[in-house]
Amino acid sequence: MAGYKSRKTALRKRIREPVEPLYTVDEAAEQLRVSRRTIVRWIRKGEQTDGTDGLAPVYALGRNCVRIPASAINRMLQARIV
Repeated sequence: MAGYKSRKTALRKRIREPVEPLYTVDEAAEQLRVSRRTIVRWIRKGEQTDGTDGLAPVYALGRNCVRIPASAINRMLQARIV
């Protein structure tokens, strides 16, 4: 039983670590000041180029449920500023 408690404690510690915020397509479009359709195009472009161009990585949580990490949005913002 001691092993179970230590695993449970380790799991709690992992859960409490800060996690990068994830945004919906609509939230990303608002932050980048583009349309929802443009975000979808950038996601497809990122998938086709293995993340070297476009918006990547993204997390597909279901058929129509995509989440975009804040780091990907920040990269796009930096690319658009330069």
